[in-house]
Amino acid sequence: MISGKGCKVHSAVYARGLVCLAGAFVITASGAIAGTYYLSPNAAPGGNGSKAAPWDSPAQAIQSGVLTGGDRILLLDGEYGIFQTRKWQFDKPVEITAAPGSTPHLSGIQVAESRNVVF
Repeated sequence: MISGKGCKVHSAVYARGLVCLAGAFVITASGAIAGTYYLSPNAAPGGNGSKAAPWDSPAQAIQSGVLTGGDRILLLDGEYGIFQTRKWQFDKPVEITAAPGSTPHLSGIQVAESRNVVF
């Protein structure tokens, strides 16, 4: 366990680094905190991956150029059809999972020529 001024961290399994906003420290193993991005099939085109302006497709997510190994993509409610990744190459795993409280529906997952993409 790591602790400091008002902050306790019991587990950091998927984190490259830890940030305690209520406390007085930042610990990073790689110098950068992994990003969390959002995807919704109901989003308007041109989103930036934030919860307020999610990407509208997996293609938009990869074409954004911001995804790096260690990031997470949270899927919001909606019908995604077949979720396709092609040539998604990362040095560390990128996790794709349902956003808390969301129920995304995928009719299939198609992964081609990709590395370190985890569903």
